[in-house]
Parts: sequence; structure tokens; C-alpha cells
Amino acid sequence: MHGIVAVVNGFGWGFWEIEELNPGEKIVIKIINGYESSSYLKNYGNSTYPISYLAQGGVAGLMNLIYTLNLSESVPLTLDEEVYKNVHNSDSRFISKQLKCRAMGDDYDLIEAYKS
Repeated sequence: MHGIVAVVNGFGWGFWEIEELNPGEKIVIKIINGYESSSYLKNYGNSTYPISYLAQGGVAGLMNLIYTLNLSESVPLTLDEEVYKNVHNSDSRFISKQLKCRAMGDDYDLIEAYKS
């Protein structure tokens, strides 16, 4: 997970830090200067609700790849519609929620992904 977060930081989506990782159970990601909040603030001002939808999906998606799909043991793997349906329908899939949002006045974005 640390390696993937390092790659994400190269995309320019803000600086992601792993605040907490309980492998297979939960992750909390802190995002400094996330582009979703930066763009929202620039274009609309403050928000009354969390707006980092791509980051929320990305954090849950990474946990699903690594722990629900068990990517390290599934290579080579074809990521096709059947694989996506299996992960989405899995009882051990991860979902996410945004706990803090810069567009709402927080100092950074904070996203948690946990088993559904």
C-alpha cells in the first residue's frame, strides 16, 4: 500500500499520507492540497459537504485491489467486468467516507476506507 500511495503522489493529486493502516480491515489517508478541494474552493468557495469523490473511490479501490481481490496472489490478472462485479458483490469489499474536507474549512482532506 505504501508503494501505491507513493505512485499516487506522482500524479499531482495532492500529497497522500497513510495515517492508519490495519491490513485487510481499514485505511485512513490524509491528503494535503488535494486537487478536488483546491479546485472546488477556487471555483465555488466553501462547501457544506465533502467533495473529494475521486479520492474516496480511489482509496476504497486500492483496498479492494489489494485485500478483496488479493492482487499480490492474483497476478497475472485480467481486470474485466466479471472481476469488478465479484469485488463489488463481495461481503469483504471496502467502502469509503470522507472524514475531513478542505473545501469545508478543514486543514486537509481525510478519507477512511473500511470493510462494508
